[in-house]
Amino acid sequence: MALDAYSIGLAIASATLLFAVGWFLCARLKARRIQEIEHHTERRISKMVEKAGRERRATFLEEKNRWYDAKTTFERELDSKRRELERRDEDLNEKENGILEQYENLKQRNKELNRRERDVRQRAVRLDQNQQELDQVLGDQRATLERISGMNVDRAREMLLETIETDLRHTATAMGMEIMDQARERSERESKKIIAQAIERCSTDQTVQSSISVVALPDDDIKGRIVGKEGRNIISFEAATGVKVIVNDTPEAVVLSSFDPVKRDVARLAMEQLVTEGRINPSRVEEVVAECEDRIETLVEDEGRRAVKEVSIDNMHPELVRMLGRLKYRTSYGQSVLGHSKEVAFLAGAMAAELRMDEMLARRAGLLHDIGKAVDQEQEGTHTDIGVALVRKYGEGNEVGNAILYHHGDAEASSPISFLVKAAGRPPRRRGRVYPEGAGS
Repeated sequence: MALDAYSIGLAIASATLLFAVGWFLCARLKARRIQEIEHHTERRISKMVEKAGRERRATFLEEKNRWYDAKTTFERELDSKRRELERRDEDLNEKENGILEQYENLKQRNKELNRRERDVRQRAVRLDQNQQELDQVLGDQRATLERISGMNVDRAREMLLETIETDLRHTATAMGMEIMDQARERSERESKKIIAQAIERCSTDQTVQSSISVVALPDDDIKGRIVGKEGRNIISFEAATGVKVIVNDTPEAVVLSSFDPVKRDVARLAMEQLVTEGRINPSRVEEVVAECEDRIETLVEDEGRRAVKEVSIDNMHPELVRMLGRLKYRTSYGQSVLGHSKEVAFLAGAMAAELRMDEMLARRAGLLHDIGKAVDQEQEGTHTDIGVALVRKYGEGNEVGNAILYHHGDAEASSPISFLVKAAGRPPRRRGRVYPEGAGS
């Protein structure tokens, strides 16, 4: 009996112990499971936080790029508007100067009219005096004839005629000089009127060019790629374009320096394309420069065709048209040679129309008078000789060649068109600057 009670107690104790051990193990497993779940949850939360951070940074970068693009667009528009305002200000200044000049001219004309009115009154007084003197002379002659009535009639008539002839000679000389002065004044007035009317019918834009171009960069980091390892990229770029690249002087920009505007424009287009692509290496530099040279050549031809169309000239040789386009990249006294040539063409044509001469021939000669400047860096000789050779080679008439020579003082004029081209080629006074004789060439 005691053994049964002991066995029962032992069984109960064992069951209790096993239950305690089981409960402890279950509690440990449950705690471990909870820890694993918490750890897994923390990792998921960490990944979600990291993902949210990446998305936030990407969104920030995207917004930053949009802000930069908007800023760049705004700055370009602001710069464009600023240039437009400057141009309008210059136009207003020119118009104001023109109005002031017209006012001064009107004042001078009023003074001249007053002077002439005084001269007319004085001349009328002198005529009255002369008439009185003539009456007095005739009276004296009659008295003299009466005193010498015993003289031979033929001799008396001869003496009277000699006296009258002397008076008439003096009067005719004075009248001739007066008529010459009036004719000179009239011719000067008419010539000024013709030139003024021609200028009023013409309007050309003027462009001032410098020896540098600036290419904007998205940031300064890209300058390293432009230079390349050991400077290979920039060396290849300068060799391919013939343009000096200045990298470190201007933040977020590179400066392209060259006195040849064609090469500088090729370099500008090539640099902009390379920066946009972001792929910069020597071989790609050469490819892009070649592409941009073709683009500039196309632009040159388009400019030539546009100039010929503006001046309303037909049947010009394509090579002359192409060379006219190259004149856009040549400057003289701060003005594009192509713009100056169109200005001369319009002025010469307008004066020819006023004088009832060949207007189209005058325009043609004016447009081509500086054509030699398109190739003066590629061929030996003065641009005058080169221009004459070109117009003769490509079928232009002798009048055009003579206009080129006479405009630059290398030959006498053989046609009135040459005078018009030279007169139209004289540069105007601009903002106080005075150009020397022949500066228009």
